[in-house]
Amino acid sequence: MCFLEKEIKNKTEYTGYKIVAKKQNRDYYSIAMGFEYKEDEDIPIVKKQEVLSDMFRDSILEGPCHNPDMRGRTAVFRNKKDAGNFFRNIPRFYCVYQPVIVRATVKKDLMSGTYSFWNIVAGRRIKFHEEIK
Repeated sequence: MCFLEKEIKNKTEYTGYKIVAKKQNRDYYSIAMGFEYKEDEDIPIVKKQEVLSDMFRDSILEGPCHNPDMRGRTAVFRNKKDAGNFFRNIPRFYCVYQPVIVRATVKKDLMSGTYSFWNIVAGRRIKFHEEIK
């Protein structure tokens, strides 16, 4: 899971790379939690997890590794290469979703940290840009 270590005080937004589950109509969903992202709205505080891939445990919220600082936040990888490496390890998706990498900007209450050994930045809002091929 994401481990957030430090508040970012000198920036109000950060653009990086987000891996999401995509439906055909361009709606983006959280792979680990299952909610639909609403651009420029606060990320919901998830109470019931709906995993969309074999990649994630279905008990993240109750597990010892769940970082309370991630509640109501989503994270982007700081660089494209890390997002690509993570993307290649996603096994399979359930139903009608496809994994995609999207350049995205996180905003509001930014924190930096790591996911596994990759550097991330997390925020309470997200704005999506173009999909990365």
